[in-house]
Amino acid sequence: MRKGGEKCNAILGENATTQFSGLAPLLAGCSANCPANVAIPAYLSKIRKGELFQAAQLMLERNPLPAITGRVCPHFCEQNCNRVDFDEAVSTRAIERYLGDYVLANAGELMKPPKLQTKKRVAVVGSGPAGLAAAYYLRQAGHEVIVFDRMLEAGGMLRYCIPAYRLPKEVVKRQIQALNEPELSLS
Repeated sequence: MRKGGEKCNAILGENATTQFSGLAPLLAGCSANCPANVAIPAYLSKIRKGELFQAAQLMLERNPLPAITGRVCPHFCEQNCNRVDFDEAVSTRAIERYLGDYVLANAGELMKPPKLQTKKRVAVVGSGPAGLAAAYYLRQAGHEVIVFDRMLEAGGMLRYCIPAYRLPKEVVKRQIQALNEPELSLS
């Protein structure tokens, strides 16, 4: 708190990630503005090293729909990019789109069913982006998941509201297939 924060991380036990016990770690400008709190500098570093698989794994920890968000995200991350001090912001949305397409192309390896099954069953109502993300993370936690939607095809607003020139329906279809493969049931 003496260092300008609003809470003492040492007292709250949140000091494991810093070398200074009372100082909270700072997020990069892009990650701080990302609604999903994606570790953008971490996955960009992996991409620079040519480690696309590891970059995709980092992305999927916080965003199970990168092929979609890479096309429709308002890219708040670019507004606070540190690179602006040199020339222009990194086109994070375009990189996310590229990484999302890589995820779809390698969904069988990246979106595997969990090894540990909890034997719990969960129903998710609505197959829009929130429902799909919830179903993905519940499945990764080992639960059996079924997603219900009143429309004939899954996707919610991704399929029925966003125009095809902005988000091609084929991308939505491929994303839903990728989520469906690790034993996620979309009805």
